[in-house]
Amino acid sequence: MKTAGLVLLATVTAAATQAAIINVPADETTIQAGIDAAGPGDTVLVAPGHYSERIDFRGKTITVAGEYLFSGDTAHIVNTVIDAGAAVTGTPNPGSAVSFAGGEGAGTLLVGFKITGGTGTLSGAGGTGGGGVYCNAGTAEVRNCIINGNTADYGGGVYCQNSAPLALTDCEITGNEAMMEGGGLGVYSDGRLSLRRCHLESNLAPAGLNNTSGFWGDWHPVLTMENCVIAFDQGLYCDQHDFGVCSLDSCVLYSVEIKDWSAGSWTITNSHLYSCSIPQMYADLFLTNDSLFDSYVGVLDRMGHGCVVRNCALIRSGIRNYHAAANVDSSFIGDGITDAGYQYSDVEIKNSIVYGDITTGGYCISPLIQNSVVVGTISMSGPWPPTVVENSTIVDGHVEIVSMVADDRLEIINSIVFTGGGPAVIIDGGEWADMTLQVGCSDNWGFSGDDWLGGDAVPVLDTSDLYFLDPLFCDPGNADYRLQESSVGAPANNNCGVLMGAKEVGCCCILRGDVDHDGTVLVLDIIYLVDWLFKPAPAPPCLEEADLNGNGEVNVLDLIYIVEYMWDYGPPPVPCP
Repeated sequence: MKTAGLVLLATVTAAATQAAIINVPADETTIQAGIDAAGPGDTVLVAPGHYSERIDFRGKTITVAGEYLFSGDTAHIVNTVIDAGAAVTGTPNPGSAVSFAGGEGAGTLLVGFKITGGTGTLSGAGGTGGGGVYCNAGTAEVRNCIINGNTADYGGGVYCQNSAPLALTDCEITGNEAMMEGGGLGVYSDGRLSLRRCHLESNLAPAGLNNTSGFWGDWHPVLTMENCVIAFDQGLYCDQHDFGVCSLDSCVLYSVEIKDWSAGSWTITNSHLYSCSIPQMYADLFLTNDSLFDSYVGVLDRMGHGCVVRNCALIRSGIRNYHAAANVDSSFIGDGITDAGYQYSDVEIKNSIVYGDITTGGYCISPLIQNSVVVGTISMSGPWPPTVVENSTIVDGHVEIVSMVADDRLEIINSIVFTGGGPAVIIDGGEWADMTLQVGCSDNWGFSGDDWLGGDAVPVLDTSDLYFLDPLFCDPGNADYRLQESSVGAPANNNCGVLMGAKEVGCCCILRGDVDHDGTVLVLDIIYLVDWLFKPAPAPPCLEEADLNGNGEVNVLDLIYIVEYMWDYGPPPVPCP
């Protein structure tokens, strides 16, 4: 009996502590009344309707949700409206539509509403903040909401401050306005705002100083956006005063301007930018695995990392740095890199393709162009020695140095300079008579006359392995700067035994699996490969095309590979280089 009594007591206690669902308007007539009646962990479930009120979570860790929470029907979001504009008749400033300002804890949740008509709460920024959603030292998540038609001085749609971690998930922030800064979003004084799968569009900040229509942050703001869409003249501005940290991951941006005037950083990863600009930033900028179309990137006056570009494609786009370092690796740059590197900053271009000129300002520290193709001119003004061009291919351009420092030095190593007319190297030694040029294991071709070196005379070291021969690119008209087998740039054809330029030797591989080299992959290619492997028969015209698995050898494994591919149960051939 005693055991049975304990079980009964535990059951009653569990039932008493189970979270409740408070229905609005069935149980409480307003959303705020439902919040006031709720306890920790309770859910205030709101039926569709137009609720003329503003709500404050009052420090409670609860869920306030429209019927979308259970139905998943987006019509319930549109038809469940929190309208702060009509909250108090005749009151010109009704405040924020939704407030998290009482120290709410993790697990506080708002789901499934259209939030409109708010005009903000007095904030630390010196005016009102957060017309739609205001967060001050609270922790909350807003999911599946439409935040539209709100105004405030700062953060017309959403505002957070004082280390408040506010998360927005699957939300639309559109058509909001800030009288000062941050039409859509505002973060101030160590506030932390994260957005996931959100849509930011058509917000305004007409009086803002720095185009902050989309986002404004100041005094150590932290902004993270993941899988978001940001469109139509939305300005993103992160911290005028000190160390803002802002990042975009897997986002799509159209007609967006990104700025920062502080010593902070912007990180943009796995994202696509169309008709965007990133001008005159004082912050460090990190671009990784991004594509940019009809856009440009600029960093201003940075002595730190400057502009770091890794594995990106900039189509009809370029990098225009001012007084800042440029570090580019494994990227395609469509419109050159200009005015990069000034006043003791560095420039490194590695493993990349650059269409357009690379130019730098004065006193660039040891600029390096390595394993890269540059279709244009490399022009270094006042580099701090040495300037190194290594294993690179320069096409339709030359290397030019304007010396501004003593002991300046230019090294061109294992490279190809295909000028299309004019000297391959131009030196303006200025007053520094001790500048030197070292050219080792390189090929210069295309200059007019006999003078491959133009400008001021300088001591030239080690030209014994300098060649003046056509490099024999595979197909320069189609930007294929690989080398033919007979090119002087092939290791077998020069005294150094090195590969010159940035591209490999070998032109024939167009389509792996096309063993007979007729432009198609058919059963005839299987027959051709069988005959060559097992009979006295001619070798494939291009052995690379018969190497279906791309391992550098042609054998029976490639025969198995093509049979499985042709019969639809194997992978396609490895792509040609």
